[in-house]
Amino acid sequence: PNPTQPLAQPGDLRKEMEQRLCELGAVYSLLEMWGHENFRYRYHCRVSIANNRQVTRSFEANGTSPEEAMQQVLKAVEGFQSTTSLQGPQVR
Repeated sequence: PNPTQPLAQPGDLRKEMEQRLCELGAVYSLLEMWGHENFRYRYHCRVSIANNRQVTRSFEANGTSPEEAMQQVLKAVEGFQSTTSLQGPQVR
């Protein structure tokens, strides 16, 4: 790591992932504690399909930290986007 640059804080990482999900079409997200002991987290996200906010696909993951749950959802959304166009068909 560069000693002149501060290390990324967990909140910064969450903001970066939220921004990336927005770029991928996220229209709704929810991060919550999950389970009886409140040491797990659930992240849920709905992503618009074909630029239509009313047509969405849901993604959800659980993790031992908010960042872990969000990272799993981000990977799933990116994987979905690479196999299916979230933007709809291209018009020529």
